[in-house]
Order: sequence, then structure tokens, then C-alpha cells
Amino acid sequence: MPIHEFVWRAPAPRTAAEADSLTILDTVDSTNTMMVRDIAAGVHGLDHGGDAVARIAHLYDADATDAAATDGGDADAARHALPIAVAVSDTQTRCHGRLGRVWYNRPGQSLLASFAVPAPAALIDDALGGWITMAAGLAVLDAMGDVVDDYDVSASGADRGKLTIKWPNDVFCDGRKLAGVLSEYVPVDDRGSAVVIGIGLNLFVPRNELPTGTATSLHLHYGNLPDYATLRDVLMAGIVRHLRARLERLYADPKTGAADVLREVEPVSWTLGRRVEARLVDGGRIQGTATGINPDASLTIRTDDGESHTVTTGDVGVMPI
Repeated sequence: MPIHEFVWRAPAPRTAAEADSLTILDTVDSTNTMMVRDIAAGVHGLDHGGDAVARIAHLYDADATDAAATDGGDADAARHALPIAVAVSDTQTRCHGRLGRVWYNRPGQSLLASFAVPAPAALIDDALGGWITMAAGLAVLDAMGDVVDDYDVSASGADRGKLTIKWPNDVFCDGRKLAGVLSEYVPVDDRGSAVVIGIGLNLFVPRNELPTGTATSLHLHYGNLPDYATLRDVLMAGIVRHLRARLERLYADPKTGAADVLREVEPVSWTLGRRVEARLVDGGRIQGTATGINPDASLTIRTDDGESHTVTTGDVGVMPI
């Protein structure tokens, strides 16, 4: 049967209450691709002169009436000073992660959403923009913590789920990849850009359908999870809430805010202190021990000969012990 016979626009009342703009889809090629395109175009009556804040706050105003009617949101509610727009789809036909890798998804099994936030140009120019995506990884951890607290979710025996972050922002559970986070910048004007943060999180993927031997799914580690639609909604609302709180602090005082994010990341890092291999965008590779995250959110790797290398972009994998 065609895939559209299995998908639906599951409501998201909590997300509608937290986000400034929300669109809910049954299927799309990629929520990241769609959001990047829509922000760049200045959709829904906003011309190219609209700043990043305005574009994100009103990104999916055409869907506001539907969202309010089906999801319990109030289309006329006061907007936040730091707006966040959300696009979510039950499936994505071209869902992708870093380096163009395809993210596995089936109807009712994964959280597949993108979150758009404005970013001051000064922050990006100061090479502190990497902290935005790192803050997103922490927001995912916090949102999952909310689910555990609110629904009396229990960790499952030997598979007790320890949540960590692999640099810079992917979420791991017991050393296996649970969620991928991909950020893309959309220049808007000389004052600011939009950052589109795509998140793919395995919720109910069966063990025998995991795409790789290093992947995992939330239900394999935690019992008593709510149903798919509720779980997806609670997670998205939590991500919006926690991401906004961190970014408000980061934007108000970038250096102090970056230091705060680093202080939170270090104890939950799956990368620091472990042997890693960095696959660089130019095709080069670096193997060594991850020794620190730097003030600009880059990673320091010390090779066996004692030389330190700074990695700002690329794919860093933790090597088997």
C-alpha cells in the first residue's frame, strides 16, 4: 500500500502552546529542507525585508487556524521575545543527517521535526554559533527527562538508559545513537540569521529494524512510555521550552552563556576522554583522544604522538574499546 495510507497528522497541543509557529504534516521530503526554503523566501506575506525574528514568528501563520482548532493552541496568543517555529512530519522521504546520510524512519516510530530559531549575526561572527546546536542537544536530553518525570517512565533492567551527547550534539543512550541533530544556517540580513535544527529521534523502532549496529530506540531502554502521538508532542514541547531558555541566556551574554552550556555538556559527554576518529570534510582522518571542548565549541583531539588538533567540522566517531 502507498505510504500515505499509514500516516496521519497526529495533533500536538503542547507544542502548539510552546511554539510561536507550528506546521504538522503527514509526510514531506525533509522538514529541514522545507524550513530553509520557506525562511529564505519570506513566506506568508513577509517579504525579503523581514528580519529573522519576524520570519520565524510568523513562518506558518497560514496553519495557525488549523493548529488552534486541532491542537488546542491559541493563534492570537502573545508571541515570545525569542520565537521558535516547529515543523513536524510523521515520515520524511528524504530525511537526512550529517554528510547526507539517510535517517531511517517508518510511520509511528520516530520523532522527525525541525526547529527554527533566530540567531544574532554578532554571535555567529564571534564563532560562538556552535553553541546554539550544542544547546539543542542538551534540550533533547532535558525533554526526555521531562517524559521520565511526567509519565513515571522506568528504565528497563540491564538496558538502563544513560543519556549522553556525542560531540557536538547527537544524543546517545548506553553508547548507542538515539537521536541525530543537524543544524543549517539561513542568512537573512546583516543583523541576524535563522538556524534550522533538524532532529530525528528513534522512539518505537523495533530492534530488528534498527538501521545500524550502533543505533538504538527509546522503547528498548524505557518502559511505560506514552503513546506515539503523546510522546512526540511532549518531546517537541520540551525541546522548544528548554532550547528557548538556553538561547535567551546565550544571546543575552554570549561568553557567559557559552560557558554555561559547556559546563552542562562536559559531564554528559560521550566523547570527552574517549578514543575517537575524526573524518574531516576534506577527506582526512585524525585518530586520538578527545581531550576538550574549546570556547568556540570546537573539539581538541590529541594524537598518539602528543600533537593536539582542533576539529571544528566533520564527523567524529567514538572508537570501540
